[in-house]
Amino acid sequence: MTTSHDTRAGMGQVGAGATDGAGAPATSGPVGRILIVEDESNILEALSFILSRAGWDVRGHGKGDDALDEIARLSPDMLVLDVMLPGRSGFDILADLRARPATAALPVLMLTAKGQTKDREQAMALGANAFLTKPFSNAELLETVTAMRAEMPGGGT
Repeated sequence: MTTSHDTRAGMGQVGAGATDGAGAPATSGPVGRILIVEDESNILEALSFILSRAGWDVRGHGKGDDALDEIARLSPDMLVLDVMLPGRSGFDILADLRARPATAALPVLMLTAKGQTKDREQAMALGANAFLTKPFSNAELLETVTAMRAEMPGGGT
């Protein structure tokens, strides 16, 4: 797995250079670019590994206060967004994304350690496409992202 570090965000980035256990490419090419906005480095690393193995070009960012700038800079095909971030909440970021024409349709998977029904309801009311409560299984993450990708125009291709 190829890893580079985004010092501005303080989080690692994992590119499409992921390999399987034998060193062969995990896929023939990325299925799309996914940005993970998550401040916990161990969770970011795990998500990056799982999604890069599934063929995604994965980028990571760890702060809420400048997440919108990073989203605009990278133009991801999908966003994984934590609710509790330093500087700005994921709910506030999602509301801004939905208010902007350029990101109004961006598929967003919300993550939270708070599994309360009101959090799920708030995320969905703000326009999240899906919601996962930490901890979640690798299979649950992949199923959710795969379903979201299938709903994208052109099936994510």
